Amino acid sequence: MVLNPTILDRPVVNVLLFLRERGKVSSNEMTSIGQYSPYIEGARKLRDAGLVNSEMSGKRNKTTWSLTAEGLAIANSINSLEKQLTEALYPEKYYKQ
Repeated sequence: MVLNPTILDRPVVNVLLFLRERGKVSSNEMTSIGQYSPYIEGARKLRDAGLVNSEMSGKRNKTTWSLTAEGLAIANSINSLEKQLTEALYPEKYYKQ
């Protein structure tokens, strides 16, 4: 058993799912998923792992974040697992008559 599984690193997982849903986002847009600092740190971890791209632009060095192909594949997997787990735990929501 892993004592500190990565899947429980909430900022990392939320950044992956947020970027999957939105595509490219600015650092400021990250505040819509929670406090700025943990989510930017999560985005930096993902960037360092090659799962997220970051681009600096403009006079104010605005950073734009997006998923790499590998990051998108992982985000799709997490999304699929989340859906499967929700359907298993709450089948009445997904029961079709």
